[in-house]
Amino acid sequence: MDIFAEKICVVTGSGSGIGKALTELLLQRGATVYALDINEEGLESLNCEGDPNSLHKARIDITDDSAVTDQLSVVVQQSGAIDYLFNIAGIAMAGEAHDLSREHWRKIIDVNLNGVINTTVYTYQQMVRQGHGHIVNMASVQGLVPVPLEAPYVTSKYAVVGLSQALRV
Repeated sequence: MDIFAEKICVVTGSGSGIGKALTELLLQRGATVYALDINEEGLESLNCEGDPNSLHKARIDITDDSAVTDQLSVVVQQSGAIDYLFNIAGIAMAGEAHDLSREHWRKIIDVNLNGVINTTVYTYQQMVRQGHGHIVNMASVQGLVPVPLEAPYVTSKYAVVGLSQALRV
């Protein structure tokens, strides 16, 4: 039996890229997936070849703490638990650090770090109550090794690595 069969999984960033691929893989492996993304068109493009009741799509801005709390409350009300949270959503913006405005920095840190914090706070508390669960944060190699022209992205991903390590301890 697959470890994801009959598990309740929440995936942020499900509308494209790694989040979309992960969502579709989890569905193939028998999970019930709550696919979250701000990209409504991307969510609509998700395919569920198995049980159509195993895919739940929600357009959500993960930087909005109350919207995140409300949506995750719905997941628990409908499913009774959250077995896995996959924080995949993220954005990047390249440029010389001296050319980037505070708004550039704010947007990247809000999505890449605060979005992870928003989903993690509620889900971690829920997992403690239910006595089990796993949180997986996608951070990128740039959360370990800086690269030029992406200072805000690198900063946000270093913070996600730090958050993940702190929670693991």
